[in-house]
Amino acid sequence: MTQDYLKSYIKYCPLTGLTIHIKTRSNVHVGDIAGSLNKNGHVQIGLNGKLYYLHRLIWLYMTGRETTLQIDHIDGNGANNKWTNLREVSAQENSLNQVCHRAGQLKGVTYNTRYNKWVARSPRDKITNKQKHLGYFNTMEEAHKAYSEFIKEIK
Repeated sequence: MTQDYLKSYIKYCPLTGLTIHIKTRSNVHVGDIAGSLNKNGHVQIGLNGKLYYLHRLIWLYMTGRETTLQIDHIDGNGANNKWTNLREVSAQENSLNQVCHRAGQLKGVTYNTRYNKWVARSPRDKITNKQKHLGYFNTMEEAHKAYSEFIKEIK
């Protein structure tokens, strides 16, 4: 897959994140939105009999190169493919931005109903199985930032 080949089939709008077909193929028509949402919440698109994650194609579309790193959706929404929401990161960096399965909370963060605050805690120590309290915060994002900074410090 090359940038030129990709641009001959789809048109991408960095401001909206929408991608449309610019060439008619079998069951795809000019102007149709390219791709569909998969069960994991990411948009996938088929080209030349192969399935691609749209965010990876957008990276190629915008930069002219493929990446061996991961493409992170900064806001955690795998369907939001606005250019400002995508960044190239390592697997480790990407895991820091993962949303937990509980109520859309960010990793390392819980809500304390007694204090009506968000709490940041370190991952459990592998030897002692204890967590370090990193503080109380007014927003989930502030708590997650404290968690992320702690992770960077210990690496």
